[in-house]
Amino acid sequence: MDQAVPSTTFVNDSKIKRQKLEETTNNSINRLLTTHFEDLSNELIYQIFELLDSYDVYIIFSNLNLRIENLLTNSNLRINVDLSSISKSNFQHYYKEIIIPHQLRINSIRLTNLFIYNHSFSPLRKLTSLCQLEKLIIHNIQMNYLEELLISLRVLPKLYSSDIEPIDVITNPSRIYDRIFRLPVLKYCQISFKIKPNAILLLETTNKYSSIEHLIIRNDISFHHLDTLLSFIPHLRYLSCLNIFRLKDSPTNIRPIILNKLSHILFQMRHTTFDQFKQWITNLSHRIEVLCI
Repeated sequence: MDQAVPSTTFVNDSKIKRQKLEETTNNSINRLLTTHFEDLSNELIYQIFELLDSYDVYIIFSNLNLRIENLLTNSNLRINVDLSSISKSNFQHYYKEIIIPHQLRINSIRLTNLFIYNHSFSPLRKLTSLCQLEKLIIHNIQMNYLEELLISLRVLPKLYSSDIEPIDVITNPSRIYDRIFRLPVLKYCQISFKIKPNAILLLETTNKYSSIEHLIIRNDISFHHLDTLLSFIPHLRYLSCLNIFRLKDSPTNIRPIILNKLSHILFQMRHTTFDQFKQWITNLSHRIEVLCI
């Protein structure tokens, strides 16, 4: 008679088969769940690119494969230029590889490095060609460059947001404010100026008003200077002054203020009592006119 096969043999064979089946199944699932970057759709790749710095995108993905390279060079993907931490050694390469060939795709620029402004490859020399530029952040800029810059920005048809912080002490703030207010489509403006004490603010008398709706002033400003500024910003909706103070002498011949759209005010005051603030608000309300369209 044939000898019976021990039951333990069937148990071991079954266990081995089950383990092999589990390994095969897990491997198949892992292959299905694992997605390579180059397998993503164009739309998803564009969304990822928009979250990254343009220079990082160029360095990391430009040589990945021909498809990705074409997406980078032949698309309408908006480019956000951030030069706040770039080194001198990388700057010239960035300028030639990103800024020059893609001028019509640049949506925003952030400049904070002092060496960039007087560099022979400074982006400031190309700003008038950036017709899609919407946002501009300029910090640590010297006054001689800033004044020229603000004049050149008038030709940009889509520049609606600016953040300006010069490195110098401003002796004549009137010229800077006047040039900012002449930017044709500016809606959001954040400024931080070091203004010489007792500087006089006298803007040009004109029937043209600023388009600014959202104004943040981070530097010291007196109620009197603020009065002058407000008389040129009739479309203002939000106002924030982070260090406002009161002068002893009141100015004369300040024109009426048009502020029928203003809905939010944020003030931080020093050397000013609540009664003085209340008096300023009362005087301001007496000078407000309704804008008739």
